Amino acid sequence: LNFIIIFIPFIIDFIILAVNVINFIIILVIITIITVITAITIITIPIIILIPIVTTTTTTTTILINYGFSLHIMEFLQFLAYFAFLKGYFYLQLIVLLHI
Repeated sequence: LNFIIIFIPFIIDFIILAVNVINFIIILVIITIITVITAITIITIPIIILIPIVTTTTTTTTILINYGFSLHIMEFLQFLAYFAFLKGYFYLQLIVLLHI
């Protein structure tokens, strides 16, 4: 009986840890899905912007300038998405640490 009483807190701790790990994995999956979606949109937006530009203007210089500009926007959006992911990950780590 004493043996069981001693082990109860450990079992509770283990359950809490397991739940936290599961929650962490779920949140990570959600974050990865969000990042994939944002990445897809980040990649497709410049293409959507480019198509009418390419069709209307025939000069290569304007196309190159516009493409370069859209690439910069893409990089910035990617940076923002990555920063948001890191921030989320940091908060997750804090939550996990505080729970245990």
